[in-house]
Amino acid sequence: MSIFEYNKEEEERKIRKAEYEAGETRILNLIQRLALDGRSDEIPKLATDRNLLNRLLKEYNL
Repeated sequence: MSIFEYNKEEEERKIRKAEYEAGETRILNLIQRLALDGRSDEIPKLATDRNLLNRLLKEYNL
C-alpha cells in the first residue's frame, strides 16, 4: 500500500482497538487505586453501577 492509499476499515479497526485498550487501562487503574485506598468493597459494584463508575473515574481524575 502506498502512502496515498487509505484503508478505512483497517484504520477504524485500529482506532477501536486503541480506544478499547485506553478504556481498559482506565478501569484497571481505578481498581488499583481503589484497592490502595482501602475501598475494595466498591470494586464489584463497578460492574453493575455505571453512575458509580463514572463518579469514581472523575474522583480519581482518570
